[in-house]
Amino acid sequence: MYEPKYSCEYGTHILTAMSSQPYTREDWIVDIQLASTHGFDGFALNVGREDWQRARVADCYAAAQQLQTRFKLFLSFDMSAQPNSQAWVDGFPHDPWLVLNAYFIRAFKEGRMPPVEKDRIFMWARPHPKAAEATEDDVGRPTGWELTDDVFWVVVFATAPAIVILDTGAQTPSTPGRHDIGAGVTKLAHKLVAGGGMRGQTIRGGTVVAECAPSPEEYKFEARPRTYNFNAYVAMSP
Repeated sequence: MYEPKYSCEYGTHILTAMSSQPYTREDWIVDIQLASTHGFDGFALNVGREDWQRARVADCYAAAQQLQTRFKLFLSFDMSAQPNSQAWVDGFPHDPWLVLNAYFIRAFKEGRMPPVEKDRIFMWARPHPKAAEATEDDVGRPTGWELTDDVFWVVVFATAPAIVILDTGAQTPSTPGRHDIGAGVTKLAHKLVAGGGMRGQTIRGGTVVAECAPSPEEYKFEARPRTYNFNAYVAMSP
């Protein structure tokens, strides 16, 4: 087994933007504890020039000091602000990536891929086709929008060999994708269909051992969006 020669640490980048404007010291304490639980060692705080951001950074440092842990904080200066960012942030959770990252953080620190202990499916996708024409958007598409693919991405954790079935949900019948996978971690993708969603099942011995299927109210691939949104909706199986 590979033995790391150096102490390995893993951090994440935090934008002190509109999402953190109402944050209190207690909110930072919750975030730091949550990150620590999943293997993160620090935050890089992306700081702009708004006056309130300095107060949020001070609260974050106070929270870290109050916890008296080895959790680290860094400053990353960004003197610009993205207008209307809440339009593509609200309603698009990334929490499952926290769980997914925990596995790779452990691999990074230990110098080897850990065994998969639970069958699980992670998936994510944009809410509209890349070439869709938004009806009420003042910002426009981001640079490089044409390089994306109209698919939903899937990472499967499997405790043993299995079959993975991917489709766009019951509301838009499509040709399912069948994939035979081995134990460990597998990355897959499946084409999105306008009006549809995303669904994945891991089947072993004729039994569904993991299923991820956001409801149409949670996620839907819209053909005619009101605004452009190249953010990802992220989901995972229980």
